Amino acid sequence: MINNVNRQLRRINNEDLIWGVYFFIVIAALFSNAYERKFVVNKDKDAEKKYKTINVCIFTVSIFIYLYFASLLYEDLSTLRNNISKKRVLTLNIKLIAAILFIIGGIIYLIFEIDQNEDAETGII
Repeated sequence: MINNVNRQLRRINNEDLIWGVYFFIVIAALFSNAYERKFVVNKDKDAEKKYKTINVCIFTVSIFIYLYFASLLYEDLSTLRNNISKKRVLTLNIKLIAAILFIIGGIIYLIFEIDQNEDAETGII
């Protein structure tokens, strides 16, 4: 029981840290948008490089965050007891699938952002 409480408290502390990281991601995204705006208006190549670099950093950090959540969900699934409800198992499986899809989507968008040319502009998701 105490071990479970300590594990949950550790997870909550990690989530607090992740929320702090998200705060910096929001600030970085605002800077990225400002540089992208500067690039669109002035065709400033330096601004283009900066906003793309910021977007790559944002997605890289986001992928690691979702990898963390996916590993927690996998850990939860692997330590389930036999008396757990089928609904709980289904919920954890769906959450794990969602986290994996976010990771795949983030990797695809990251590859696109790195390999993107000037003609194929899209906004950040």
